[in-house]
Formats: sequence, structure tokens, C-alpha cells
Amino acid sequence: MTATSQNIVKETLTRAVESLDREVERHENHANYLREELDKAETAAKQARDDAAEIRKTLDA
Repeated sequence: MTATSQNIVKETLTRAVESLDREVERHENHANYLREELDKAETAAKQARDDAAEIRKTLDA
């Protein structure tokens, strides 16, 4: 393989690695967003559960 060919391969692989790094970052950001949304949903579900329990108490009283 000539030096020029090696440089072309190296540049191509470097661009591929950079692209993959950007893809990893996008996926990590999306995963973090989904974790935040899950936390919000779990908090809302807990609040709804607590509210339902309070209403049941008043109905049983």
C-alpha cells in the first residue's frame, strides 16, 4: 500500500470515528432525556397514587 493510499485510509477511518463519536453523543443525550422523562412520569404516577389513596380515605370515612 502506498503512502497516499495509507493516508486516504487513515483519513477515511478518522472521519468514521468522528461520526461514530457524534452518534454516541446523540444516543447518550437521548438516553438522558428519556431518563428525565421517566423520572417525571414516575413522580406523576406516585402523586396520582397518593391522591387516589387520600380520596379513598375520605370515601371510607
